Amino acid sequence: MSNPVEWSPNTKMTLTVGAIFSVLLTVVSCTWKMASTMNEVNATMKNLDARVSAIEANRFRISDAAEVALRTAIENPSMRVPDPRDPSKIIAVGRPAAAP
Repeated sequence: MSNPVEWSPNTKMTLTVGAIFSVLLTVVSCTWKMASTMNEVNATMKNLDARVSAIEANRFRISDAAEVALRTAIENPSMRVPDPRDPSKIIAVGRPAAAP
């Protein structure tokens, strides 16, 4: 194993102008790349948020819920399916309506 470098108050470290310029250029370019990547992520998140909001606005309507309930009642005639428009009523398909 080699001996580690010992630092003392007299130790001098020199960097050339080219090395300093290379380090600064690397830092600036990495910062620029990170900023552009974060802008892309931000734009994607805004797009996804808008899409989810549109899906939620269209998905949870009473008319859609009534359609799903009717389909469920047709596919399962023995099951008691409440009407989403009036939960106190049961959707009856192919049999007389049950008394509440």
